[in-house]
Amino acid sequence: MTTTRTETAPVAPKTGTRPTTTGDVAARRRVPSTPPTTPTPAPGLGRGLYPAVLVAADVLSLAGAVALTWWIRFASGLLPTPFGVPSLGPYVATLPVLVPLGLAVYHEAGLYRRHRPSGLARDFFAAGRAALTLGLVLAAVAFFYRDFSFSRTFLVMYVVALGPVTAVTRRVAARIQRSLRDHAVAVERLAIAGDSSIGDRLAENIAARPASGLALVGRLRGEEWAPRDQDSAGALRPLRLRSFLRGHRVDRLLVADPDLTHEERLDLVEVCHELGARCEFVPDLFEVMTGRVRVDEIDGIPLVGSRLHPLDRVDRVKKRTLDLLGSATGLLALSPLFALLALLVRVDSRGPILFRQRRLGRDGTEFDILKFRTMPVDAEQVSGPVRATKGDLRPTRIGRVLRRTSLDELPQLW
Repeated sequence: MTTTRTETAPVAPKTGTRPTTTGDVAARRRVPSTPPTTPTPAPGLGRGLYPAVLVAADVLSLAGAVALTWWIRFASGLLPTPFGVPSLGPYVATLPVLVPLGLAVYHEAGLYRRHRPSGLARDFFAAGRAALTLGLVLAAVAFFYRDFSFSRTFLVMYVVALGPVTAVTRRVAARIQRSLRDHAVAVERLAIAGDSSIGDRLAENIAARPASGLALVGRLRGEEWAPRDQDSAGALRPLRLRSFLRGHRVDRLLVADPDLTHEERLDLVEVCHELGARCEFVPDLFEVMTGRVRVDEIDGIPLVGSRLHPLDRVDRVKKRTLDLLGSATGLLALSPLFALLALLVRVDSRGPILFRQRRLGRDGTEFDILKFRTMPVDAEQVSGPVRATKGDLRPTRIGRVLRRTSLDELPQLW
């Protein structure tokens, strides 16, 4: 299906059409009206603040549980200390390793999902399960890395203390998030498109959960979404959606229209991707069970999301942090292998150990990658720059082994 991509002004709704703004939705009494004293949501200000509050609370709990466990074990007098009271310093020195590991475990346990059910009991159970997983990870780290040393007793006590400490700090974080949401600070601007009862239910749930950090800024429905001339709907929707998203500065669009074709959905995803908005659809059961897509939920309503949208700032920071931690760990752990391979490359043939190649990255930015050199320095003087193929005779003896095992790629960890 071919659609027109030119810009048009927003199409005014015809007389008698359904309202399209949050104020009009409230007038229909499907969504509780917003009290006049509630501030207007800021335009996407600092969407990363809500998860940042939670991450800060978890950092505090991971570090605070160490101090609490040290006090109970050594300084409180509740337990015998036949070898005296050790300094807190060595335990504090483990935090640069412990805190990133803890945050990674919490992330994998789903504790940073935006709309996960909350409450003291739920937080206590989820945090306790994550703390147990972290305890197993720390035991493994202590086995391989002797400088990171918790006694078995201290580790068990730390895991037991961490669950309740995390649950309590997360309750405090939830109160801070609710206060931020009540003052319209750092909200995620959300809009709902489509005429369905599910869209109305979504709007009601969002209005009733201020701690979620979501602000409903508009509804696209009625003639604006489904013109009486259904043949023109597929072509008009992307044009109207583009103007709607820009006018309301939408961060996230929920589409509650089960009648859309796959082509129409792709058109909407492209528009949202172009404007940097997240696009999610209320799916049918088949899509949830078979789709290779990102699935989220709001109060039990499943949402199928496109993976085309760019990473937001928080996700970029998390990805970059994990990249740096992973590469640093890899370089440290594989340093003996690096030294051995470098020696073999140097002994096998004259020339530099590493091969540098220019590549294109995001937005056309050039960067250099490093590999272990697998060919003689003058390999391309006769053949010119050609792609390596199976059975290529140019690689050196050690180069063939490195290519076959992909060990020549290891310097890319840098």
